[in-house]
Amino acid sequence: MGRLDKRSFIRSMAQRNGISIATAGKVYSIFSKEAEEYMKEGKDLTIENTLSIKFEKKEKLNDIIKSLPFNLTNAQNRALSEVIEDMTSDNVMNRLVQGDVGSGKTIVAVLVLALSVLNGYQGALMAPTEILARQHYISLNETLSPFDIK
Repeated sequence: MGRLDKRSFIRSMAQRNGISIATAGKVYSIFSKEAEEYMKEGKDLTIENTLSIKFEKKEKLNDIIKSLPFNLTNAQNRALSEVIEDMTSDNVMNRLVQGDVGSGKTIVAVLVLALSVLNGYQGALMAPTEILARQHYISLNETLSPFDIK
């Protein structure tokens, strides 16, 4: 596969990840500045030519999961396992967790961020409102601070 233009990249991202062109376009727009600079340098924007960060599974993540005041649903466990499988492989990962309001997307994102921190990286969790951001900060600080994640 050769160099991809913007439209081809979005189409390829949608096809490879089983998401709509519109969703892939939204994901692309988030990373468009970096992608445009990458393409301007004449580099290929293909999955095969993109470097990935390889993470290690950490037992501490299981400890965090066990400390939760609820059990993860089968769908949450499946989504988390799929993301961790990608993170611990040599594959480049583009993930978008979709679900209804209240379906548990946030805890999946938090656990993935925790794995990133446990591997020495950092991340951010974004919320659409200040009130929700404050609620997340309080509850996640309570959940993660015993594991030295701030």
